[in-house]
Amino acid sequence: MAITLLRLLLVPVFLWLLILAATQRNGEAARMSGAIVAARQLALVVFVVMAVTDILDGHLARRLNQITKLGTFLDPIADKLLVSSAFLILVFPRFAPAGFAIPWPILWGVYQKDLCVLIGAGVVKWKVGKVEINASLPGKFNTATEVALVIATLLAPEWIRISPAFAAIFLWSLWHLTVLATAAAAMGYSIDGARQLRRFAENPI
Repeated sequence: MAITLLRLLLVPVFLWLLILAATQRNGEAARMSGAIVAARQLALVVFVVMAVTDILDGHLARRLNQITKLGTFLDPIADKLLVSSAFLILVFPRFAPAGFAIPWPILWGVYQKDLCVLIGAGVVKWKVGKVEINASLPGKFNTATEVALVIATLLAPEWIRISPAFAAIFLWSLWHLTVLATAAAAMGYSIDGARQLRRFAENPI
């Protein structure tokens, strides 16, 4: 629970650091270049800390048998805020490393998937009286690709220093992999929701 709350508190810190880096970049860029890099790298560190604590939180909760209803409710919210807020700000060239803003279609795809899952869960809850949103391999892979895309985007200037061609191909590949993973996760959730509705129809008690 404490780790989940920590993740929720770190979200505004992460966003503030990205905004700070953008403000400096659009101001006295030459004089403030060191501060720009520092703010971006700190944002990356905060994001990685949030991602790692997400894994640690789930592992400890299961190992210590400390799964609570509030924790079960807050944990997915923290996960969605973590990735959704990062995507939402990094689609704007003002905030993303130059030339590597996340394409808008990826943002729309991710948000549409989440909206469809929310609506589908509501329908199942209304029809069945309860809803199960189970962790699945496609869902976990989708989350992993989204987290990897945020990290890779924040590291784009470092990729460019290694090789501009590598940076372009690597980010391009991650963009398309995220789209495919999002579609696979959406399909998986749809199949799971249909299964719950079918099971209820066969045995409505």
